[in-house]
Amino acid sequence: MPSAPTPVLAPGQEAAVDALFDGLALPAGLLRGDVRVGRARVAFEVRSLAGGRAVWLVRLPVDGSAVHLDLALPCQLPAPTPPDSAGIEPELAAFVASAGPCQIDADALAACVPVLRQRLAERGGQVHTTTAGVDAANLGEPLRAVDLALRAADRAEARRLLDALLARLPDDLAPAVRADLALVAARLGRADVARAQAERAVRGVWARAPRPGDPADRQWSVVAPRAAAALVLVGRADDGRRTLADCDRIAGQPCDPRPLADAFELAGAVTLAAALLDGRLAGPGVAAPSVYQARIGLATRQADAVGELKWTEAAVAAHPADADLHDAHGMALFRSSRHLEAIAAFEALHRRSPQRKDVLGKLAGVLGDLGRVEDEAARAGRPAPGDWARVRAQLADRAAHDPADTVAQFLTAVSVFYDGRFDEALRQLEPLQARVPNEGRVFIYIGMAHLWLGRPQQAAAFIERAAAVNPLDPDVHYCRSQVLRTHDLPAAAKALERYVELADAPGSLQFPHKTERVRQELALLRQGVLPPLWDRPGHYAPTAPTDGVQRGWLALGLGSFAASCGLAVWLYRRRRRVPASTEPNSRELI
Repeated sequence: MPSAPTPVLAPGQEAAVDALFDGLALPAGLLRGDVRVGRARVAFEVRSLAGGRAVWLVRLPVDGSAVHLDLALPCQLPAPTPPDSAGIEPELAAFVASAGPCQIDADALAACVPVLRQRLAERGGQVHTTTAGVDAANLGEPLRAVDLALRAADRAEARRLLDALLARLPDDLAPAVRADLALVAARLGRADVARAQAERAVRGVWARAPRPGDPADRQWSVVAPRAAAALVLVGRADDGRRTLADCDRIAGQPCDPRPLADAFELAGAVTLAAALLDGRLAGPGVAAPSVYQARIGLATRQADAVGELKWTEAAVAAHPADADLHDAHGMALFRSSRHLEAIAAFEALHRRSPQRKDVLGKLAGVLGDLGRVEDEAARAGRPAPGDWARVRAQLADRAAHDPADTVAQFLTAVSVFYDGRFDEALRQLEPLQARVPNEGRVFIYIGMAHLWLGRPQQAAAFIERAAAVNPLDPDVHYCRSQVLRTHDLPAAAKALERYVELADAPGSLQFPHKTERVRQELALLRQGVLPPLWDRPGHYAPTAPTDGVQRGWLALGLGSFAASCGLAVWLYRRRRRVPASTEPNSRELI
């Protein structure tokens, strides 16, 4: 006999959870940090003015349809609790694991506990759980696994997980779960599955008791948005809109618009999706961060840089403590070619969330692209403002005067790396491992320095550490390919395939020049041809290659502004110039 479903946080509760932690009277020197909402837990961050960080995990005990949140995991002392042993859902695991040692006075942390407990007791009843959309077969988690694979741009894994789920699908599946399943199948292009599950979801919703919209139906505000989405997937868009509007009216507040917006987008009605989300964001009150994220994501997928920037600006104004929205804003600034503002945004994000993954990598990428833009202007005879040289000089000065300036120290170490001084780069990079243990780019540079020094085993170990920290960083897989080329060309090609998947994913920090170059590199590897080491700092290309394949590669390499492991060779392109007399038949590539 299947176990009863475990109640989870109801959709659309992000704002209610966020309000739990607003205006807390924390001890002097401590600030409220980020809040992350999972299915059955909430992670709450406290930060100190000195940069310390502590994370509490709040579990959701069941008390009817309402919950009183209770403090479950006080602080990560002396080290983070492994997320898997704590049973933390995937969307919270990285956030909790990144806490590191608290680095906050124990007495101050202890003083937080009664403040938090009192607030949770006062406002916990405003947060609701639900069993709607959670079935006795516990298919919610497998569905989320498929969605996470899609978010990771791993469609092959998402298809495998979906097929496994379909093979054990029970006949009495909850209608809301069927609607979720239909949306996931539609995202994977499985139109047959999407249509069949959406039709069954629609029939199941209107066969429920009590009837839809009945005041006794406490779960209608959860079921209705999914029912609306299912209606769109079976071609009844007007009915879908009416269903969500009725949900708003009956609930007395806006119901979650995201499932319906997803369905509109998947059905090709992007204008309707945008209008729905825009209406929610322009409505009364402050929309939840998740609604802003949905609108930003829609703009990104449509390559709408103007809309992306507009909504990220609105999002950070509405939710100034949300690090994800600040990250999205930095990305939007970059895609709008506002490089200096993007650099400032990512630096500010690193200061407030120093353990956040890949912020340093994004900084290096944006700064490198600024150098590329100015170099292209100079080549075309257009005036360039000189921002690249000015920012780089400022970084060098900061690094020289402040050993604690992680951004400047990292970018200066990268500069040394690109000068080809790999031993010195290692000496500067190695101390950063403990300071930013979640920054895979530190491990990438250490690994590649070892590779160019002729130590492939050490290189492989550091690249795998980078992969463990941030497997969704495309350049982890590019650098893994570099290491694998020493002994396994097919595996090296597979690593580049993963790079291309991630680099092409909507929302990634994209560098089209590099991605096109990598595609050519991948084509060579598939032919069993080892590409030249254009990415090695100090490597020079012969002017008269004898092989036809190499000749084509040379032309691509010289025209693609090559970047070592994706981290902006152009940031340091003028640091090292070899006199022509020492290499009469070559030219500098980087």
